[in-house]
Amino acid sequence: MRKSFVLSIALILAMVFMVGAAVEAVYLPDDFSGTEIDVYMVAERRAEMVSDFKHEFEEETGITVNINTLPYPNLQEVQFIELAMGEGPDVIHVDQVWLGQYEDYLEPIQRFIDDPDLTDKDQLDLDDFHPTILDLQTSYRDELLGFPFIGAIRMIYYRTDLFEEYADDYYEETGMELDVPDTWLEYKEIARFFEENVEGVHGTTIMGRRGVQLYCDVMPILWSFGGSVIEGPEGQPAIEEMEGIRPNINSPESIEALEFFESLSDYASPGITDWDWDESANAFAQGNAALAMQWNNAAPVFAGEDSEIRGDWEAAIVPGMAENDGIIREALLGGWTLGINANSPNQEAAYLFTKWVTSKDMEINLAPGGGNARESTFTDPELREEYIHYDATFESYDIARSRPRIPQLTEIADISQTAFSRILTGDQEVEEALNDAQSQLEELDL
Repeated sequence: MRKSFVLSIALILAMVFMVGAAVEAVYLPDDFSGTEIDVYMVAERRAEMVSDFKHEFEEETGITVNINTLPYPNLQEVQFIELAMGEGPDVIHVDQVWLGQYEDYLEPIQRFIDDPDLTDKDQLDLDDFHPTILDLQTSYRDELLGFPFIGAIRMIYYRTDLFEEYADDYYEETGMELDVPDTWLEYKEIARFFEENVEGVHGTTIMGRRGVQLYCDVMPILWSFGGSVIEGPEGQPAIEEMEGIRPNINSPESIEALEFFESLSDYASPGITDWDWDESANAFAQGNAALAMQWNNAAPVFAGEDSEIRGDWEAAIVPGMAENDGIIREALLGGWTLGINANSPNQEAAYLFTKWVTSKDMEINLAPGGGNARESTFTDPELREEYIHYDATFESYDIARSRPRIPQLTEIADISQTAFSRILTGDQEVEEALNDAQSQLEELDL
C-alpha cells in the first residue's frame, strides 16, 4: 500500500527525537510581554498535559496562557454560548464535527501562516500533518480554521495472547484461521467464539450508552454496509453544507447494518447500554474482552501500568464488507482543532500558541496522551517501540470518513443515537426505530 510504503521510508529516514526533548524555539517577531490569552480545551489527557509544558512557551514569549479544560458536553455548551455572545476564549477547541456550527466564530489562519513575521514555514511544516486530518478535521469550505490538536480515528483492538492460545480450538470449531478480522462478519464470528468458549472473556466491547460514542460505534458498520444517516443528492457523503441533502437512515442497507449491530451486542457485556468511552476502554484493558471497537487514543490505556493486557494486544484498521473482490472499509474520523476566536483582541498571540502546541517537538512531548497528527511522530523510532498501534492508526486515516459537519449536526446526531439506543435496549425493533428517525430527520431544515 502506498501510504505504508511512504511510512516505511519515512521511518528509515526519520530523525531521532528524544521524548520530553526541549521544544523548538517559537518564531517571535514582536514583544508580546504582558499579553494574556485564555484557552479552552476538552478534558482529555493530551490537553491536560499541556500545562506541564506551557511555562516554556510563556518564558520564551512573555505570553501568559490560562488553560481551562472542560468535559465534552460542558465544553460545547459553555464555549458556544460565550461565542454567540461575541465573547469566549482567545483559543477555541473544536470537535471536527462542530466546524459547520463554529465556522463564523473561527478566524481562518492562512493569513497568519503566510505572514513571514509570524511563521517560519519550514519550521511549521504543514505538510507533516496527514492530509486527511487537514482536510476533514481542520478545514471547512476550503478554509483552514486551525491546527489539529488531538487526532482521532476509529480502529479495532484484539488480544494477541487469546488469539494465540485459542487458535487451534477456533480452527477446529469453525474451520477458519483465528486472525485479524477483515470483515464485520469475521469480527462477529470471533466475538461469538470467545463469548461462548472462554469463561470471563466477552467477545467485544460496545459503547452502548445513548450518546456520541454509541453513534460513533455504529457509523463504521453502517457506512460499510452501504447505509448512511444523511446523504447528498447523488448519494455522496454530506459532510458540508450542500443543496439536496436528504435523510437515508431507514434505507435497506441501513436497516441491515443496524440488525447486524444489534446481533453483535449478543457477544458483549450485558452492561454495555451503560457504557461510554471509559467503561469500554477499561473493560478491554482489564482483560474482559477479546475484541474492542475504540478510538486510537485508547491505546495508551491498554499500554499503561494499570493495564492487565500490557504486551498482549494489537491494533488494526476497521473491518468492512466484502464487495467485488474487495473490502469496503470506513474508519470514522474524529479529532479536535485548536482555532482562534474571530472576536479575540489577541489573535497573533493565540496563533503563536496554537502553532507552538501543535509543533513537531510538542507532538512528541504529548505522545503519551495519544492523538498525534503528524507523520514525523508516527515514524519516530523511539515512540514506535512504545506505541505499537501507530501503523494501524496512520493507515486508518487513509480510509477515514467524516460524520456530517453541518450546522444541524447536533439534531442529526441526537435523533440517530436515540434510535440506535432504542434498538440496543430492545425498546424498538430496528425498522421501526429507523423509520421514526427518518421521519424526524425529514422535519429538519437540511
